[in-house]
Amino acid sequence: MKFVKIKSLELTNYRQFADEKIKFNIDDKKNIIVIEGKNGFGKSNIFNAINWCFFGVEEHLRPDDRSLPICNTKEFNKLKPNKSIETIVKVILHTDEGEKEIERRAVTYKNEHSKHYQEDGKLKIMEQVDKNWKAAPYPEYIISRILPRNMRHFFFIDGEKLRQLFENIDSTQVKQSIFDLSQVTLLQHAIDHLNSYKAAFRKTVQDDPNLNLVSDIMQRQQDKINREKQEREKIVSELDTACINKKKLDEELEKVGDKNVQELETQRKEVEGLIVVLENSHNEKKTEYTQYLFKIAPAVFAKKSINQTLELIEKLESTDELPPKIQATFLEELLKKNKCICGTDLSKEENKARREKLEQLLNKSRYSGIVNDTMELKFALKNSSRDMRDVQEKITDFELKMKKIEEEIEENQKRLKEIVTKIGNIDCAKIKAVHEQRQTYKSAIYEGKGKLGRIEQGIRMDEDQYREAEKQYNLMLAKQKKYQAIKEKIDICDESIRQLDIIKTKIMDEIRNEIETRTKEFFGKLITAKNFDNIKIEKNYELVVQKDGFNAVTSLSAAETLCMGYSFMSALRSTSGFLAPIVIDTPLAKIDIEYRKNVADWFKKALTEVQVILLVTDAEYTAGFKQEIKPVVSQELILKHDETKGISEVVKYDK
Repeated sequence: MKFVKIKSLELTNYRQFADEKIKFNIDDKKNIIVIEGKNGFGKSNIFNAINWCFFGVEEHLRPDDRSLPICNTKEFNKLKPNKSIETIVKVILHTDEGEKEIERRAVTYKNEHSKHYQEDGKLKIMEQVDKNWKAAPYPEYIISRILPRNMRHFFFIDGEKLRQLFENIDSTQVKQSIFDLSQVTLLQHAIDHLNSYKAAFRKTVQDDPNLNLVSDIMQRQQDKINREKQEREKIVSELDTACINKKKLDEELEKVGDKNVQELETQRKEVEGLIVVLENSHNEKKTEYTQYLFKIAPAVFAKKSINQTLELIEKLESTDELPPKIQATFLEELLKKNKCICGTDLSKEENKARREKLEQLLNKSRYSGIVNDTMELKFALKNSSRDMRDVQEKITDFELKMKKIEEEIEENQKRLKEIVTKIGNIDCAKIKAVHEQRQTYKSAIYEGKGKLGRIEQGIRMDEDQYREAEKQYNLMLAKQKKYQAIKEKIDICDESIRQLDIIKTKIMDEIRNEIETRTKEFFGKLITAKNFDNIKIEKNYELVVQKDGFNAVTSLSAAETLCMGYSFMSALRSTSGFLAPIVIDTPLAKIDIEYRKNVADWFKKALTEVQVILLVTDAEYTAGFKQEIKPVVSQELILKHDETKGISEVVKYDK
């Protein structure tokens, strides 16, 4: 697919909506659609409906909505006990491959006590092929082509929750999703197939017990790596779930009416963000320290030998025991001609002593190459010796800097513990229950990240062992002529894998560098105050906003966080070919007035080829902002709500 746009959204018995169909203009020149609505009229539930239809989740419900059924409550209350009502959300997509109809249905039941329980939503996709409609056999695959599940937060955006997105998003999932859509994973599949061919070739060797033994070791090692990778996927999935659940509880605590709790929650978030920044800084410094120790370790361990060698070389130099630097061929030529460079005739008896001296020099000069090697060695050893004099000073500097960061972490952890204790001691059962559950998820996230780090380290070590065993196998195989044909086939596979790896690495680096460049470009235009040192995308796709030597991504202001989210999303989209329309609830959130013109300009220039649906409040959709984006707005709609019927509807904008 080259483009995807939402043609219509149909809501049947979904939240405030009874039977609503919203038709969207498809305009290649004017790509923005605005839906205005007051809080409580269903603006955010349009956002939730699209999320639920695509992915089966409603992540941005208000706390007081989470206990309600997904169906329209007015209609649910009309049900008799042991009856049910069906909720349907349908999205019609306009694509270059024809129209696609995404539909998710869920049934809500009322039991004999008038309580509700709900089945999971069922996804169905119909595709238009020529003039006929056919059910798609793999609907989840079609969704993943449009937008991978792990990337939904960057394209279905809740402007008020972007800070939590940067706190909880797993950068490795972002990386994997980008590579899936960029076809990089196809290269990895090709590499995997070539490795399976190599394994098949090795199995044809039947009559050599030594080769078979190494082959068995390799197979067991590969099986272990595969199990570890499966375990890694499970941990990543559990981490994702824990982060989502923690985020929901964060939202619940934010919505609590108690002003004291809200203030404590704000303090808690600030301190937690600072601890994350400090821990990242400590890890970076620790890695730098470890790399320095690895570099200097050989020289430290060989210090005594280095000094002894230097003393020996200097002694040989002082006693003139090193061979001369004269070339042997030069002396041979003089002796052959019986004539010294000064013109003396060496064939005469009176010059016999001089000839003998030249012959002695010739014998020594045959080792003149040693002198150059010795001088090079002396130079290298002196550098090592000089480096060793700075070792203690550098180690002390590293340790002092890490200790300072550790003390700051410890101080903030104490402060956090005090805040957490205050929240936990508040005399409100619901708040305490939510807070305790949140602490459970937070602990699960911490433990999960530890497990993930350990298992990834284990995979790297096992892969190193596998490569070592494979190297040994290839050496053994090469010694036997009867296996020459098998060796040649394995060599072809190895060379192909090497070339594919080079291509894969190049593509991965190009994508990451382009995303980094575009993120900087977009953010620089949105935030005119230059308060940051640099913006980087690390190799694992972690977003780093450098400020005073720290990663300040979780410490940005509300306006900066929103602008960074928009910048990163724009870069992802333009670089990796994501097709999904962009839906933004509360697009201006807490954007300062001075930045609103920048955001309007960004909407006009950075997202020209994609459909954008903005769900705004009247406080956001001011005359000034409306005028700025008017040239690219194709449709304006407004939400109306009938309080007596408990139903909302979307009508044409009439202001």
